[in-house]
This record gives sequence, C-alpha cells and structure tokens, in this order.
Amino acid sequence: MAEGIEIREAERPGDALDIAEIHLAARMPYLHRAHTDDETRDWFARMVGGRSAAWWVALVENQIVGYMLIDGENLDHLYVRPGWQRRGIGLSLLNKAKAMSPQRLELWTFQSNSNARLFYETQGFRAVEHTDGRNEENEPDVKYEWKPVYLDMVISTSRLELRPLTPEDAAEIFAAITPELTRFMAWEPSVSVAAMAGSQSHQISAMAAGSDLHLVIRLKDGREFLGRAGLHAIGSAEPELGIWIKETAQSRGYGR
Repeated sequence: MAEGIEIREAERPGDALDIAEIHLAARMPYLHRAHTDDETRDWFARMVGGRSAAWWVALVENQIVGYMLIDGENLDHLYVRPGWQRRGIGLSLLNKAKAMSPQRLELWTFQSNSNARLFYETQGFRAVEHTDGRNEENEPDVKYEWKPVYLDMVISTSRLELRPLTPEDAAEIFAAITPELTRFMAWEPSVSVAAMAGSQSHQISAMAAGSDLHLVIRLKDGREFLGRAGLHAIGSAEPELGIWIKETAQSRGYGR
C-alpha cells in the first residue's frame, strides 16, 4: 500500500455522503445522467448503511479520497476523488479487493473509459465480454476478469507435483498435522478443519499480494497428499523457505 493511505470499511457517520460526492465528482461528464444528484446521494445513503461490510474507503490524513464496493468476486465500484488520482489510491483499493477475493475478481467499465481500462489491464485484468450499451447510460461497456498467475503454477519432479494451496486442501492438511509433527513447527496448528480453512484464506491472500507462496506437495502417481512447502517474505532481504512432510511419508527423500 502506498505510504500514508489508510483503507477501512465504510461504516461511520458521514461516509455515505463522502462516497456519493466522490462518485458525482469522478463520473464521466459525457455519460447520460439517469439520476439527479440528489437521487444519487439518497441511493448511497441507503446502500452504504445497509451493506457496510462491502463498502471500503481510502483515506489520506483522515480525508476520504476514494472508495470501492466489493461483493464476493464482483468489484462493483472503484472511484478516486479528482485531484487525488495517480497517487496510488486506486491501486491500494484494488489490492485490498484482490486480498479479499484472491482467486478471482470481475468488474464492468465503459468501453470509452480508456483510463480505467488501461489501469485494470496493467494490473492483470483481461477483457472477457463486450456489450452494445443496453444499460441506464446507453453506453457500451466491457467486462474484465482477474485471476492470479500463481493459480496455473505447477512444479514437477520425477515423483512429486507441487501446486498452489486452495481452501479445498484444508481437510487433508489438518489430518496430516500429528502431535509428533507439531514439535518441529514454529506455529500452532489449527484446532479444526474450519479453522484450518480460515487460516488458509489468509495465506491465499498473501499469495495474491505477492508476499508469500504456499504450495501443496502431492505424489504424481495417485495424487497422495504429502505435505506443504512455502516461501515467505518474498522480495525481502531474507526470504524464508519452509517445508514439512506428513509423518507417514517421512524418510523417503521427499523433503530433498
């Protein structure tokens, strides 16, 4: 995140009005106006208050200078106040969205909005659908999709296959962490499969942010789960490599 930018949920009194004013100020002047300014303010007052967990704001020195709405994998709004653009605010919001939905994001923008399209394309989004403008603004738009590059990563050896961690791996990982194995771990294991899945969500977010890489180790033949490998603090002066193999598969040379 750029220095001096704070990202928080939009849940405080006055947030909805600030968000509405940013939206009104940042909209493209040539678009057809389907609603009056007051109607727009009323809409934001209703929606931000009712769905505060999905609305996020960017602040600089306690001033709201940008906002986004994310609903699952859908990034529905991302706007930055004019005068504050090209300062890393939009990127900070987008990185937060990627961390919240680390396996996929989608969004719509107008085909004529060349600045937004360039921004998203430089951040790894690709256009997947175009429309003819059958919307409130009567303006053709384009759908973009983002999936992190690491999802397609496969590392193979003569016997093993390493792939990025997914939430579906939680049950096998939880079952493999025996009391004997925890003696050599620097962290406390999760107390349940659900807790393990929650912990993995944070690890997947770290992969999306590019700071960590978490891999699952399996046998090529039969796909048996063997253990985990991870590279932490990528880009730092002292990145850390971690590997563990489940107890029943140790002493077979897999860790080498």
